[in-house]
Amino acid sequence: MRKHIIKFITTMLFFSTLIVNNSIVHAGPAPQLTDLQIIAVTSDGNNYEWEDIYFNQNWASKPLEGNTAYFAIYVEGTELSGTLRIYSGGQDITKYTTEPLPPDYLSGPDRIVYGKIVYKEIPFGYLNGSINVEARNYYPPNRTFYDYLNFDLIPTGSLINTQTSSVSYDNKEVHVLSEEILKQLTDNLVKKAEEDKKATESREEE
Repeated sequence: MRKHIIKFITTMLFFSTLIVNNSIVHAGPAPQLTDLQIIAVTSDGNNYEWEDIYFNQNWASKPLEGNTAYFAIYVEGTELSGTLRIYSGGQDITKYTTEPLPPDYLSGPDRIVYGKIVYKEIPFGYLNGSINVEARNYYPPNRTFYDYLNFDLIPTGSLINTQTSSVSYDNKEVHVLSEEILKQLTDNLVKKAEEDKKATESREEE
């Protein structure tokens, strides 16, 4: 199933229709949920530069520095409302997450939306070095899909010299996201961070 996402997104990029927030798309029957993946990760201390995650990758190759982590999650198909959950250390931390960017909806050459990328912002305080994501299919028997990622955390001001974790994946030549898309997502996060900073400074001046 993980190989399917590679073919899917490659097709999307070929037709230049991966990010369709500002494009005309057509509605169709809600597709079955067929895949769920963590496809990129970054943090404020890493300058919001996304690391794309290979299929079957267990560890992020770079430690996450700063105070806040960001995850891009690929949802192929339609999940049952409210079932996209985030766990860390066995605890459901979904209510402590926010969405720093709106979802990016994915469409094929027929311009019908088949999936989306959702973004989650999570303070380091709720993370223990790994996250598990899960979602249930919209259609009975509501099969549950899972994915997980381990990572090293280096909080701002930490004196711990954390070593970069080894990466385990099956195919080094397959990337989930193109450099162009990663740069776009990075720019979006940087822009949001600047807006948040200005808003905070404005409130403090008042």
